[in-house]
Amino acid sequence: VTISTPEARATLLGTTFAGFRTPEYTCFCLFAGGMRVDIGQTGVQEILPVGNRILVFRDGRPVDVGPLNGMEVMKLQMMQDSGVPTSP
Repeated sequence: VTISTPEARATLLGTTFAGFRTPEYTCFCLFAGGMRVDIGQTGVQEILPVGNRILVFRDGRPVDVGPLNGMEVMKLQMMQDSGVPTSP
């Protein structure tokens, strides 16, 4: 599965994840599995570690990779536990 926005493209590999876009950035959160994020402005690829999120800013600022916060972990765990389908 591939998810694209103007700022970035994520390729998902057997995973539980979330993604959203605000006027300022695109965010991908990885709970389980694997994710490669292609940064639109630079062409750089980031491999997102499990338990982290990446912010890709619309204005070209450097990406921000950091750990998921408690609310993100709780929501993604609930999604995984509920049996919501994830990519193979």
